[in-house]
Amino acid sequence: MILETTYNKRETILQINQLVGKPYTLMQRLRMGGIGSRRMGISQVSPEHTHYLKAGHYITHANIELRPEGILIHFRFKLESYAWPMPYADLQISTSPELTFTSGGKFIVFKDGMKVNGFFIERMKSHLATAKK
Repeated sequence: MILETTYNKRETILQINQLVGKPYTLMQRLRMGGIGSRRMGISQVSPEHTHYLKAGHYITHANIELRPEGILIHFRFKLESYAWPMPYADLQISTSPELTFTSGGKFIVFKDGMKVNGFFIERMKSHLATAKK
């Protein structure tokens, strides 16, 4: 489920916090060495979400935010901001040949993910492994 986050609506924030946990505190972020990825280009999404990538002259990019119980994929389309919460419970990560995230039967593929964010992805995989135990 992709949520519109252009405006800070209380219902949207509560929904995101329920799915992937509350954001890390500043001290936790500093201890972890950061919780966000660099910007990555999106090459493909599942058919249900293609309307976010329809405009041909827009290059859509996204970044990833770590949360205690999952990840948030943030992206913009036209003038709107969106977030796609993916809980660790049903998140799968594939790194060959492109970086692919699958959750709830839907997927997103990044064309330059491992090249740009290799260290961040490895850290995220370790969070995923500890969360699924």
